[in-house]
This record gives sequence, C-alpha cells and structure tokens, in this order.
Amino acid sequence: MFAKAERIFQVARGWLRGRLPVYLRRAPVAVYLAAGGCVALAGGGWLTAHLLNRPVASRPLVREVAVERGMSARQVGALLEREGLIRSALFFGLAAYFSPVGGRIQAGLHDVDGGMTTTAILRSLATAKDLSRSVTIPEGLSLKEVAALLGREAGIDPARFIALGTDSAFCRELRVQAGGLEGYLFPETYRFPGRTDERQVARMMVRQFWRVFDGAMRARAEMLRMSVHQVVTLASIVEREARVEGERPLIAGVFHRRLRVGMRLESDPTAEYALGIHKARLYHSDISVDSPYNTYRYPGLPPGPIANPGRASLHAALYPMDMGYLYFVARGDGTHVFSRTKREHDRARAQIRKDQKKLLTAKSAKSKEG
Repeated sequence: MFAKAERIFQVARGWLRGRLPVYLRRAPVAVYLAAGGCVALAGGGWLTAHLLNRPVASRPLVREVAVERGMSARQVGALLEREGLIRSALFFGLAAYFSPVGGRIQAGLHDVDGGMTTTAILRSLATAKDLSRSVTIPEGLSLKEVAALLGREAGIDPARFIALGTDSAFCRELRVQAGGLEGYLFPETYRFPGRTDERQVARMMVRQFWRVFDGAMRARAEMLRMSVHQVVTLASIVEREARVEGERPLIAGVFHRRLRVGMRLESDPTAEYALGIHKARLYHSDISVDSPYNTYRYPGLPPGPIANPGRASLHAALYPMDMGYLYFVARGDGTHVFSRTKREHDRARAQIRKDQKKLLTAKSAKSKEG
C-alpha cells in the first residue's frame, strides 16, 4: 500500500514540476503537505460553518425568547440552542465575535424564527424591538377586576384567569394555602411577555406578593398571632376603606380594636363584595345581605380577602395605630372622622350630613344664579 502511495506521489510531483514555477518545484515535500493541510482546513472550516449556520427548521418556527440585560453572546447562544432555534451555541458566539452587530444584541423579549440562519438570527436580535407590555395593576382591585384589566392590557382571557385564581391546586403550587388568589395578586407595574398566558401572569403577580410579604412581615404576623391569610384579609379591607395614605394605620387600628373587643367590623366594602357590586351609597337592604363576607352580619374577619392590597395596607394591618378609636365615618372628600364612643360617632355623622346639605344648597343656589 505504501509503495502504491509513493508511486502516486512521484507521478503527482512530476506533473507539478512541469507546471509550477522553479522555486516551487524545488520546495521540500513538507511544504506541499502543509499547503494541502491549510487548504483542507479552510475547506473543512467553511463546510462546518455552512452546516452550523443552516436553519434548524425548513419552515417558520417562531418562539419567544427573553434576553436579559447583561447577557453575553455566548449566554444568548446557549439560550437559543436550548430552545432548539440554532444548531450550535459555539458557532453563534463566534459569529457574534466576528460580526459588527455582535455587541449590539438587544435585551428584552424577541420573536426568534428557527427557520432563519444563525447569522440572520444574530442580526435580528441586534435590531429587534422588545415585545413586552407594561401593565399597571392598581391597589384595591378584586380578582375579577384584575382579570378584566389584564384582558384589556395584556391580551389574556379573563375567564381563564378567574378560573386559575380559584383553582386550589394551582394556589398551593404558588404557596397560597387559601382556596383562591384573591388578595395575593400583588398590585404593581409589570412587564409581561408579548405572548403570555394566564398561568404565567398569575405566577409573576403572586411571586411579587411573596417578595413583599417577606420574613420580617411573617414574623410580625406571628407576633400578632395572625396567619398570613388573616393579615391579607384585614389589609384588603383597609385598602378598600382608605383614600388618604396617612389614615391607613388609623383604620387598621379601629379594626384591630373591634376584633379584640368582639365588635363586628361593619365595613361597607365587605357588604359590597358580598353583593358583587360597588355602590356610592349602601342601604339597609344592602348591608343585610346574607354572606359570610358581610361583616355587618357576621363577626370577625371574612373568610378571605375582598381585594388585592398594596404594600402600604399590608404594613398598616401589621403595624396599626391604636388611638382608642372604634368608629370612623367618611367626610366625602376622602378623609374620615374617627371616634372613640358611639355618641361621638353619631355626632360626627350628624355634622357631616349637615355640612353636606349646606354644600348642596349652596351649589343649587349658585347654579340658579348662573
């Protein structure tokens, strides 16, 4: 075999000597071998790059990929390889290193098409827009109201979100031992993926709740001999009652004192929750509705939260301001008058009604003059 190879080499050498310049004809065999090796390596490298650059799919294969701020090209490549969108993270990293756009990969959410070449994906990540949506969830909304808002702003199905919010197995998965997520959908401004689903949104919101309701809050709840669920329930009532930031601890103090002395909470928002509607004014028939959530009829806290409280109301429920008050009545401007006795409370209510009547009379007279 070696003799045959030697003959082939001699024939090839003779053929080359007749066609190459003199200085190349006199070159040692090692030079020919090195040149051939370089050509082979270059060809092999080109072929490898060509194969690795090919799309992974023959048709469009679009997936949403989250590129976090500060991720290197190698990390992005590893993410794309895990998602099955490119053939090689190593090739992606090398392509990024030699490409002028390799250092301009945009953080955010991107639709990446596995039907594109790796270098085309790299260029798209350097120029693509973030597809995420910013949605603000205000304090004090109920599960149904949150679902409706998310349906408008994040494109999710409100009915599915409500169904998830009352799925006990899903709640346990999120460390919520209650039967529903009411109270645990933390009000915050979120950035949701462009194509998100109800489960993902609920997880994000409940995880934010647990970030806020940290070890210090849990320790404080234990000190008050309250469960997390009881704190959230009380905070939700405070959230719906309060309109002025500084009054939250005072309102919480009233409810804490009422619970201690065995008085019913008699909170209007709990009756509204039982009715399933918000009303500017409640009548006797409204506060008489038979529901365990109606604190006019049933003592103690309701079975669960009536809304999703924010950080300030959670803090107020854990750190109430006890000034000896047992009553409060709304003035109509967002503030309240607080009283220690029923007599003081009745006087405050009468005075507020008198002031409101005067205001209405003055407005009526002014409109007639106009």
